[in-house]
Amino acid sequence: MTMNKSHPGQERLAGQLDHTMGHIRGKITDINGKEIEGSKIWIRETGQSTYSDKYGNFVLINIPPALYTVVIEHEGYSLSVMPDLPIFLGDNPGHLFVLCSCAIAMRLHKAYLPDDLILQM
Repeated sequence: MTMNKSHPGQERLAGQLDHTMGHIRGKITDINGKEIEGSKIWIRETGQSTYSDKYGNFVLINIPPALYTVVIEHEGYSLSVMPDLPIFLGDNPGHLFVLCSCAIAMRLHKAYLPDDLILQM
């Protein structure tokens, strides 16, 4: 089997795709561009989830077209939430999600937010 690097996992999923639904794919990296394996990617409204592979790639399939909140979580990194992500019929453009380590996020919060607005991480 030939791997298609522009559409990660496409060969493996070809038989599972419902062409009346939407599909989202993407990549998870840190702020230095290093791929993050094992990040959980889930859609808040449907509960559908998957994990990123060793190259940081992921695919979520068979999602009804609509606007969704996509959440990415990985231990040691700040929670990433993308509200109102549109899912269209068929394959959707790939997305790059960059996770920030908790330590960096806390420094940014302290530098830019008043103490009473800092959230517990």
